[in-house]
Amino acid sequence: MSGFIAHGFEIIANLVRPSAQVKDVLDLARKITRIFIANSRTSAVMVARQCMAFLLEKFPGEDESIRLLISTLFEVNSLQHLRALHRLCRTEFTDEWYSDARHLLYALVAGQPPALRDFLWVTEILLLLMDLCPTRRLHSTLSTATGEDSSPADSHGRLARRNRRLRVLTADVMKDMLEKVPHGAEEEQQKLWKKDVATIGLYAILCPEVLEREPASSEEDDTAQIRSEMATFPWRVFADSQSFATLQSFTVRLEHMQVPRYGALRSLLLSILHQYVDRARVCEDAQQWRRAMSDAVDALPQNIAIKAKLVQCGYSASLWTELDQAVEPIVTVTTSGTLSHEENLRQNLLRCYEEYGEILQQLHATHVEVDGDQVKVVDLFDDRLSLEQLRGRRAVACRCIDQTLDKSVHENLATRKVSLLTREERLEVECEEMVKKAEVSPKDFQVVLHTSLFHTARACGGGIIGCYAPTGEHCERPLEIGLRADQALASIYHDGLEIENVELVFCEEGAVVYKAYSNGHPYDTSEVWVKFFEVLLSSEQIAVPALIVQPGCPNTQTWLVLNRLVEPATTGFHINGSYDFTSEWRTYLDSRPERVRGGVDIVLTLSFCRPVRQGDRTLRRLASMQKDLAGLIFTDLMARLADDEHYKQFRFLGRSLAQCVGDLVACKDETPEQIISGAFKYDVYRQKTRRDGTETIQEKDEIVESLAQLVRQHTADYCASIGVASLFEASRGNFFDLKHYLYQMRSAKTTLIDAEALKSQTDAIHNALDEHTLLVGIDTLSAADQEELMRWIFVNEDRVWRYRGGRDRNETLHQFFHFLPHRREDVATQPCYPGVLVLSLRSKRAADWSADLFCVEDVVAYAIGEFVELDFGALGYEIVTAYVQPRFRGLKLAVRMYVTAVMESNCSYLMCDMLEGSLESVVTSNPILVAVQHLGLLRYAIRKRELSYEVVDQTGCKEQFEKIVVNARYLRQCRRAHGALCWAQEHPLTSASLLMMPTLALASVYAGFQFLRRRY
Repeated sequence: MSGFIAHGFEIIANLVRPSAQVKDVLDLARKITRIFIANSRTSAVMVARQCMAFLLEKFPGEDESIRLLISTLFEVNSLQHLRALHRLCRTEFTDEWYSDARHLLYALVAGQPPALRDFLWVTEILLLLMDLCPTRRLHSTLSTATGEDSSPADSHGRLARRNRRLRVLTADVMKDMLEKVPHGAEEEQQKLWKKDVATIGLYAILCPEVLEREPASSEEDDTAQIRSEMATFPWRVFADSQSFATLQSFTVRLEHMQVPRYGALRSLLLSILHQYVDRARVCEDAQQWRRAMSDAVDALPQNIAIKAKLVQCGYSASLWTELDQAVEPIVTVTTSGTLSHEENLRQNLLRCYEEYGEILQQLHATHVEVDGDQVKVVDLFDDRLSLEQLRGRRAVACRCIDQTLDKSVHENLATRKVSLLTREERLEVECEEMVKKAEVSPKDFQVVLHTSLFHTARACGGGIIGCYAPTGEHCERPLEIGLRADQALASIYHDGLEIENVELVFCEEGAVVYKAYSNGHPYDTSEVWVKFFEVLLSSEQIAVPALIVQPGCPNTQTWLVLNRLVEPATTGFHINGSYDFTSEWRTYLDSRPERVRGGVDIVLTLSFCRPVRQGDRTLRRLASMQKDLAGLIFTDLMARLADDEHYKQFRFLGRSLAQCVGDLVACKDETPEQIISGAFKYDVYRQKTRRDGTETIQEKDEIVESLAQLVRQHTADYCASIGVASLFEASRGNFFDLKHYLYQMRSAKTTLIDAEALKSQTDAIHNALDEHTLLVGIDTLSAADQEELMRWIFVNEDRVWRYRGGRDRNETLHQFFHFLPHRREDVATQPCYPGVLVLSLRSKRAADWSADLFCVEDVVAYAIGEFVELDFGALGYEIVTAYVQPRFRGLKLAVRMYVTAVMESNCSYLMCDMLEGSLESVVTSNPILVAVQHLGLLRYAIRKRELSYEVVDQTGCKEQFEKIVVNARYLRQCRRAHGALCWAQEHPLTSASLLMMPTLALASVYAGFQFLRRRY
């Protein structure tokens, strides 16, 4: 009601004329109240208010027509018409070119109902034209494929030339529409206009250089030249209905890929699309056009390696070739037509509500108050919440957005919030209508597996809810899925319409199944998905070795069915797969599971389809899956229980014990006592022992405590005795699990592991990492490797800083390339040192590495910077950004990189930003700085120290940074002195002591000089 009052009163104030009587005001208030009651929502009133505010502000001379427009739409009580008008209220609509079209809309709502119906498709065509000729475009989309950015002025000029020419090309559509619509246009004519606009849009995508180049002559000659060049375009591709649908979806997705981090992906897709069109120039067979696209995808080096690897792991070699020719159903399932509209609505609204969380993160909100508790934004819309709880949190999120949002600054976020509210209401209305129409009767569903680019481009259409829609936040994903051999889309069709789909990622152990997205249909599809999984595992043509299903996937109903049929994996194992296709962009995924979690995730194998037989490939496949560290410990624990007379009777608690071991290794909060106690049915156990004649006198708490202590001690003993070097060679994942566990034990000062054994194991971990860890100067790599590295760093920094407001002065790839010597124009006059990186070598030791073996996947840490003028006038080296992979933290890699930068850059001063309080831990971790501090000389090494900036990440953690300026020359002298001292200790000779003295004396003199300079 508060929303209704807020929006309704403003509409009344704008619609009522100054000379209006009280009766007129009351009549208008009744109309608004009726539309609110009829729709049971505030959306219609809110949308109308925003439309009126926009139109009156932009077109004050048309106030009478605008009032008539809004009041007429209220009269007919059409929320659909109001939403269509709201989509037009964009900056592009204020252009003079749309003036006649705007007056056409005024005329349509003033006419009879048939003309009012024309209002909807006229707005649809106008939206197509506005998308085709935006008034502004992100700078990156007009950049070259090489990563160089054009100047803003040049970019604006190219966009202006492009829009002017596109309007010339679409002028016939606009003219035709303005002439024929008032007299009534046939449906075929409407479709023809839409197709003409879509065709020109595709041409704009494929031939941007024609539209953006400088005009060679007069405007008439320029237009004639463009039309003659367009005549050579193979328009036959639009005669084939499948090709037209695919290319139209392709065009829309490419136009909306405006995010800089996807520039390389966009360029690659455009090159493949060009090959498709080039084949169409010389061949009339549509199958050959598609073959050109498939050939281009298959020829990518990544796909060649991926397919070879997956076939070795048990995937069918025909998984890609069989499905590439045509879209044929994998399986057709006839169900009873059971409805599940409430859960489907909850799932669809959840996808919608999650976008409110994204808006809050972009507004740098980290927590919101829900029922008196502070809830993290990332946890605001949890999948376990009921529909009522989700709606309550949506209301909280909207209130927080309204309080934070500055519409003058965040116009796009304000529009997005309104779109989400209207989408929510549309989902509710559509769900209600579907339930009314749907009958519980047998229904046929077809499942199609899309593995080719031609087919995935058309999947996830506008009806599918989520960010993979053609204009969604991640509209690139269906195209990227078709581009990759290790990903696929499985879609459910009903009556020829795609109603639901799910994403599959092919890893070595099996295909990971993600959450399903739907169009809001009311059907229970669990039976369909289960049948599809059976076919996918058992078919010889498209077989996969296993399916890895996480909780709630692909939807809640299917997960519950699978839980009744299959128990979760007892022990976990690692998942080996590449979630990123290349270092040039980071693939968006809902999650990136690194392992199958014991007792949580379900693994479906061939035994899911038929009984297991000895020697079955399912058994061989499960045996070949590499257990994680918790799985190894659990296997050893169960063998110990079998040999123990007292504990072997408790082997029936194996699943709970496996969970205990997993939680201990992962250092989770839940205690073994809680897990075992919850699963231990003591009464059943007493009855069994009474029947067996082995009745125990122990109480439940005593047994639980004894088992919990056994699990804790066995886990600690196993980790204290395992061979670190052999574990490092066998499984890096298990190695880092061991490192994490031992570090936690060391921090907790545990008594489970002897201090000597704990130190021995942690030292062995450091030694193993040191043997395979290498510090490398970026300038020692080849120019091509340097650019590949900077692309990877750019993508990684974007991920790290996305919700922290971005890195100032380091937003584009071109700015990161500026760190490289061969990319700088001032390298002859300005010193340049790009920085240092740390490699963790997978197959070689550090001593055997050379620069030609560089692989960006080996990078685990980096520090990059440049020479800048400091505020006190000196030239110093600033470390702009540094990063250490979480698994490698605690190894002092950051300190080693900073020291290397001091030594190798030959700078006078080094400047960097550190977390407040980090300097003290840095000092204690470096022997040189420890010695300098012990001698009381540290104050000469730190030239400046002050607070710099504060950031808040998406989890709500505040991070205060401080700026540190280090006297690099002083540190270099101290390092030489330290080196000489170490040499003297190893060679206790008088000559060595004499050799060391000049260096120590030089360091002392330099410290004294700095002191005198500061003092006087």
